[in-house]
Amino acid sequence: MSLPSVSRPAALAAAILVCGCSGFDVEGPPAPAPPSDLRVALSSSAWGWPELQAEWSRPPGAVPDGIVLEMRTGEGPWTQGYWFGGSATAGTLALSQVEDGARLTFRAVAVDNGVRSTPTNQAAVQLPVAAAANAQVGWSVAGPVSVWWQRTSQGATAVRVERRIEPATGPASPWQQVLLASAATTRYDDADTAQWRDGARLAYRIVYLAGDVESEPVEARSPGGRPLALAATAVHDAGVVRVGWTYAGAAPIQVRVTRRPLGAAEVELGVADPPATSFEMPAPPPGFYTYVVQAKSPDASWYDWDLLSTPASASVLVPDPALAGVLEASVIELPEADEVARAPSGAFAVVSGDGWSTLAVHVPTPDGWERWFPATADRVRAARPGVHFDAQGRLHVLYEQETDARHWDVRHRWQDSAGWRDERAGTILALGAGASSSALDAGGDPHLLWQDCCTALGASLPMTYAVRREGAWTEEVFTAPWDTAYATSRIATDPANEPAFLMQGASTLLLRHGSGGWSDEPLPTAGTSGAAWGPVLLPAVDRVVLVGRWSDTSGTAVIGVSVREGSSWSAAEPALAATDSWPAYRAASSPDGTRIAIATTSSPPRVAIRDAGGWTVRPLAAVEGEFALGFTPAGKLWVLMGIGRSTAYADPDRLPHVLYEEP
Repeated sequence: MSLPSVSRPAALAAAILVCGCSGFDVEGPPAPAPPSDLRVALSSSAWGWPELQAEWSRPPGAVPDGIVLEMRTGEGPWTQGYWFGGSATAGTLALSQVEDGARLTFRAVAVDNGVRSTPTNQAAVQLPVAAAANAQVGWSVAGPVSVWWQRTSQGATAVRVERRIEPATGPASPWQQVLLASAATTRYDDADTAQWRDGARLAYRIVYLAGDVESEPVEARSPGGRPLALAATAVHDAGVVRVGWTYAGAAPIQVRVTRRPLGAAEVELGVADPPATSFEMPAPPPGFYTYVVQAKSPDASWYDWDLLSTPASASVLVPDPALAGVLEASVIELPEADEVARAPSGAFAVVSGDGWSTLAVHVPTPDGWERWFPATADRVRAARPGVHFDAQGRLHVLYEQETDARHWDVRHRWQDSAGWRDERAGTILALGAGASSSALDAGGDPHLLWQDCCTALGASLPMTYAVRREGAWTEEVFTAPWDTAYATSRIATDPANEPAFLMQGASTLLLRHGSGGWSDEPLPTAGTSGAAWGPVLLPAVDRVVLVGRWSDTSGTAVIGVSVREGSSWSAAEPALAATDSWPAYRAASSPDGTRIAIATTSSPPRVAIRDAGGWTVRPLAAVEGEFALGFTPAGKLWVLMGIGRSTAYADPDRLPHVLYEEP
């Protein structure tokens, strides 16, 4: 149905008549009374996002259609977002879609018949900045300590990292800022770890920032820092081994004790909790043992290798009761050595180096050790052997010094009443050739033997012998028939100060010097199938002792001697069974020539002693490294074990060695 058309003046008049208005002023519904006393507060929802708790006072008079809560972010525009019933006086708003760190301002208005009241007072809240999550610390001794975390804040513009040191005892240091970076940063590498030791912890806290608003700090800590090094001791007494340690730090530590038998893996014996400073256990079977102690903070793991202290070790000898009164054993400390020499007084001198370019000599003094290095930038190396004591207890050093790419000078350094002296003995043409062989005769004069190498075609040149007599060196180059031979043993001297050595030409020969010059002779072969001879001992002018390894008539490998008295060789005498294919052995004879000793470290280590009554075999402890043996001026045997042993866990200037001595 269509409505009747009404002219504009008629319609306006009708409207005025209906509403009872006068003139042309037209008013809508009146504005409702506003609510008052708006109050807002933040809380956290069960789902983790913030919620707004709003309260207000109801408008007076008639209940409006509704209450609208308006919001603006920062200084932005007002937005209508939330409608509540007209009788409501409180409401909860979920703010899950609002960035953390924002400042939110609220006001309320009443709405009735589409008409708004004036707004209430404004009330504001500050949303917190979301904190970091999953903060962790990682480390390595060789690198920095790293802290990393997960960013959860979307509104933050920056992140700050602070650090402090928390020592094992005493107060922590103040927090210090170590990083201020973009909020996108989620890792900090801390290279300043000097104070991360002795149980101290590195503590970090991460704070996100949105303007001047900060998140709650999130902290992460390292375990206690690596303990300082321990000092270890080990003592055997009455069937018990007691391992002790001292710690210079202040932190409580746990200490793990292990034992390192030669040729076997470390065996863990136990862990001592603080404040223990020792660990006792029943003694193992007779032998030489190294005990290792290592510390960590109680909150670290034994698998955190970077947080364990540097291992410290102490060695102990569990003596063999069968050797009591026969071959007494003790542990002595010497610098790291390649070879040693023993003075008539019983003191040891030590030579060490890499065998090719470095050399150090440790000389015993009443106060400890005097260390000598050749004063040169050239490469140096020791002769073999490199140190000797003469009968007066003066030390002689024989060494080689490179002079150019093809030549090495052989030098002699020795002590006398005026101090140290040094002189050139000869020159070796050496392109990778081995060191010279040396000996010191009964008169205190050195003898040297070397072989030049090589010609342009790679052939070895003749051997050269040099000797110092009455303060001057003389050299002799071997001619035919020995010009193509090479030495297979070190040079030795007899009581008349004449030299001898074994050489290989068409066959192995003994080459010896006497009043008529040099002469050679074949070696004994009876009962010594496949013999490898050396060294040669010259205990008397008319007595030669060959030490070697061979297979006897039953095919058993043995170590023994063949002795020449006058012009005839005795039958070969087996001294020790050779349990290894190529056993390491050393030999020596007493000053009067009546006793011979042969020691081997092949399993099991043993020493065989030849007296007038024949051979006697004594057991030795298994000790890592090389060994040496000799006789005192009184004819008493000594054996030193542990030469050149590994320096792991130990001070290279105080390495334990096992010394056996006849009482």
